[in-house]
Amino acid sequence: MFPVPGFFFMSTRSCQERVTRDVRFAGLPGAVRLVLPKQMLDEALAHFALWPHSMVSPQEKPLLVLRLETESEKQCQMQPQMQAQPWGRQETVVNGDGPCVLEGDPTLDFGMRRETGLAAGLCSLAIAMVAHLCRAGDLMCLHGALLARPNNRTGGLLLLAGNRGGKSTLAVRLMAEGLRCYGDDMVGLAKKGSLVGLGLAPRLRLPLPASKILADFAHERAASGDERAFFLRPEGDLVAPFGAECLPGHIVILKREHSPCSATLTTLGAGAALSELVFHFFLQPGTALEALERAKDMAASVPCLRLRYHDLDAACALLLRLCDMSVPADAGKDAGKDAGEDWPQDLFSLTCETDCSCQTEEESPLAPQALEDEEQDTAHDVRIDPLQDYCQREGSLLWTHLGRDFLVNRERDGLYAMNTTARVLWLMLAQPLSPAEAGLLLGEAYPKVAKERIRRDVRDLFADLLAAGLIEPVAEPGPESA
Repeated sequence: MFPVPGFFFMSTRSCQERVTRDVRFAGLPGAVRLVLPKQMLDEALAHFALWPHSMVSPQEKPLLVLRLETESEKQCQMQPQMQAQPWGRQETVVNGDGPCVLEGDPTLDFGMRRETGLAAGLCSLAIAMVAHLCRAGDLMCLHGALLARPNNRTGGLLLLAGNRGGKSTLAVRLMAEGLRCYGDDMVGLAKKGSLVGLGLAPRLRLPLPASKILADFAHERAASGDERAFFLRPEGDLVAPFGAECLPGHIVILKREHSPCSATLTTLGAGAALSELVFHFFLQPGTALEALERAKDMAASVPCLRLRYHDLDAACALLLRLCDMSVPADAGKDAGKDAGEDWPQDLFSLTCETDCSCQTEEESPLAPQALEDEEQDTAHDVRIDPLQDYCQREGSLLWTHLGRDFLVNRERDGLYAMNTTARVLWLMLAQPLSPAEAGLLLGEAYPKVAKERIRRDVRDLFADLLAAGLIEPVAEPGPESA
């Protein structure tokens, strides 16, 4: 196990007397209540040292509460069930398990969140605080890491990846080389296009990847944590304070490989950059279209690259060279064609992921997925009648920019990316259309594709659209209209 001094386990501290503090953080519309043993309370406040805050008198209805479980909750063996809250709704569903409880989390439709330890609890609290911050102002939030040189002359590196995609470890490894971190998981995006730090120190999961430089740097700056993960201390010279702004210099999409490979950077076209960016927004109610517009502006103006790597140190060396490069004035305007040609050829693999795609004999016209959304796992459980007519649901919007098509569900604030064929079917759904009819039309357009493959993909597309609330069944005409 990675040795970090000062780690404590929950079981050794949960029985200590708890202290209640209401804290007002800059930008939040209400107070955050902390009900924790003294040492844990000190660790929590130290974690948010770079987010301006002050102690306030007890609030009747705090915005958020982070606390340890009560004895009655402990006796329930942390099983999901109906439990009473100290205020508001009398009953709520517990999400997750563990002794650390977060109440009022706006990222949950209802209920309270439970975490296994203080480090995980602070992480969930920070996410909930940022969600409230975005809802209370004009800030939007990206799921990514941002780093820049202290002088910040060439703009910052915006690193994007999914959960456990390597953002935090790469961010801390770059910090070890002197870069300043504006966030390792959440970064604010202002209306004027600048990126905004939230004053949150990086969190590293254990075990760490192989890198002595990373291990030594993290060990010297370790703060609150447990056997699963730990935070770094929020030191002002290495972590930007809350509200610090930085212009984006490069967008880097991370692709960490499990097998050994050379670290390479590949330029992306503006359309590909848009497709990557838009699904890294933390959407708040009513912000889907705004997220698309801001993603479009950034994709069109900031060069975007994909970093493929296995070795952390090699990836860091490549990004350091990128960070020190000046950005061409028109770098983002035609990134799909010319990006990288004026940059050192030994730094980039001069491969460009363009915005066009080729149809092969084996491919389905809707492959690999016409509808791309992180919450579509249950979409294919929706029953689709191949003979039933469907049509576009009122309020759904087709948004097209930089050669990419997106559907927007205004009611649910959902974003869904489509390929060209799916776009054609969507336009046809302006009038009643059944999956069977759609399959016949695609079969005529793509005679070399297996009919069963087309039938299955059409069914899945209709199921996705129906589950997303973008289409609805067309009622059969009654006797009078007939």
